[in-house]
Amino acid sequence: DLWLLIVDGLANAADVELLPRVSAACVLVTSRVDEWGEHTAVRLGVLPPADAVDFLCRRTLATADDTLNRLSERLGHLPLALAQAAAYIKQEGSSAKDYLDLMQQDSESLLSGGTLVETEARVSSTWSITHSKIAQIAPDANELLRMLAFFASHDLDVSLLRSDSSDEPWRVLARYSMVGLQDGRVSVHPLVQEITRESVGTDDVHVERAIRSINSALPQYTNQTSAWTSAADLLPHVTVVASHARERFVQTTDLIDALSKSGLFQYSLGAYAEAL
Repeated sequence: DLWLLIVDGLANAADVELLPRVSAACVLVTSRVDEWGEHTAVRLGVLPPADAVDFLCRRTLATADDTLNRLSERLGHLPLALAQAAAYIKQEGSSAKDYLDLMQQDSESLLSGGTLVETEARVSSTWSITHSKIAQIAPDANELLRMLAFFASHDLDVSLLRSDSSDEPWRVLARYSMVGLQDGRVSVHPLVQEITRESVGTDDVHVERAIRSINSALPQYTNQTSAWTSAADLLPHVTVVASHARERFVQTTDLIDALSKSGLFQYSLGAYAEAL
């Protein structure tokens, strides 16, 4: 039988060579990387203008008009930016005109540095507006987003990192389309993570919090099946958190402990190179 393997968010094009080459298999890779050599690459563009406006109408329950057309055009018909703008409008009970006014207020501060590419600049605009609102209504949710920016982008079990009984910060981020939340698992778009990391600058408090959280969630090495299941969920995140820590020259006892525990699990799973 034919089967399909989907690899979402591959960061390094060279890693595609590690994927299985089986005649009965199809492999679909999503990535922000441009160059794929001999492999067939299909660049996904933005939504067609009519579809972008229809998306805004469905998400905001508004009627298509010139203002929605202008907002869609201002957002470059980019799905992520459209989703964040629509979530804000719906949550705040505002309008497309109100959102355009907010974008105008933020545009100079976002683009004055001249370092953002067009796609990132558009998402930065929606991110900035949403971030400001969340900072007012749920500061804990903003702190959570800053920490999540240093994890892998998808498939994180919320229960493994929840520090208290409250789910509200996670729900706030999901309502404003800053994260995806489904069946107790969270995902954050890589571009949202990148912009969030840029916003914290050289402040290492958030990566240090990520290190503490991942180490606390990662169980001690044991032969118990439950521990292996939790560890398997967290190992990709340990790798990403450790990578950000290295980039920022952050070294803590929690990081050493987390790497030690993950190394034991990876070695036992036969991932010898990763364990080292």
